[in-house]
Amino acid sequence: MEVKRYYSLDLLKWIMSIVVIAQHTRPFERIDNALFLRCEAMLFSLSVPTFFVCTGFFLFRERGEGRKELALRVKRYALRALRLYLLWTAVYLPCTFYGYFTDGKGVLVDLYLLVQGTVLGGSHFYSWHLWYLLAVFYGGAILYLLIRRGRSARAIFLAATVLFLMGVTMSEIVDAPSSLPAVSLIRTGIVRTFESGRMFAAPLYLVLGGWLARRKAAVSARAAAAVAVTAFLAGTLRIPLWSDFMTVLATAGIVSLALAVVLKPSPVWKFLDRASKINYYLHMMFVFLYTLCFREFAYYGWDVFLAAVAGCLAISLLPAVKKKGKDV
Repeated sequence: MEVKRYYSLDLLKWIMSIVVIAQHTRPFERIDNALFLRCEAMLFSLSVPTFFVCTGFFLFRERGEGRKELALRVKRYALRALRLYLLWTAVYLPCTFYGYFTDGKGVLVDLYLLVQGTVLGGSHFYSWHLWYLLAVFYGGAILYLLIRRGRSARAIFLAATVLFLMGVTMSEIVDAPSSLPAVSLIRTGIVRTFESGRMFAAPLYLVLGGWLARRKAAVSARAAAAVAVTAFLAGTLRIPLWSDFMTVLATAGIVSLALAVVLKPSPVWKFLDRASKINYYLHMMFVFLYTLCFREFAYYGWDVFLAAVAGCLAISLLPAVKKKGKDV
């Protein structure tokens, strides 16, 4: 099965990469409408899960292979994600060091945060989005161990669901306001290790992508759209646990809808595939440079959003400009 048969996923990932930029720059920060804010929060919650599900789809799309071959492929993909994570962490080191040099917390605290952020949190100053790669590595490692030990698909799904529930609970403890000493102690422990429970969500989304890839019957576009819209609207209620599972359903619906839409081959899809990666991995570098020069690190607003989008677009267009220059 050819990867490029799914041009609609290239389009979907590009759209979600723009959503990620908006999530980190908040162009609508001045809008104070409760319904809008709930819809915005729900939309933002779908961005990275969509990338997880697409990753799982392509990771598990091959059929007819043995358990050992599948486990080996998952292991290789997890290690590839780790290498990419370390590479992009190195790229963002100037932002990281700037943040630690200016936070006023002291060398020992900064050293701890550097190690903790690299090994467990997956993010540093202005490189928060890199947690996705570390989560793919940890999630892939967990799935590799489960597959290698001969666990059934049902057992793997159950384990991924349990981890997801653990992560949701941890995130709720971090976000929920509480003055109880026990809750504060647990919250401090979570923040100083994993920062939140988001790292535990990856296995379930990867498994979900694999399930979509190996379904015998494709989901119709109408059914997928109905699931996506219903779950999205239900998720805007922002009820703990309920909204988290609505995010899972909405993400499944959106990816299923993209898979149900057949797009004709075009160079545009290859461009969007490359642009989505550039948007995701590079946008915070442009945010950092723009705020350093013009905003004194007040990084929310339309100007920051447009600066990041424009910078990423310029990088995305470089191959086309070079090719045109050679043709002249």
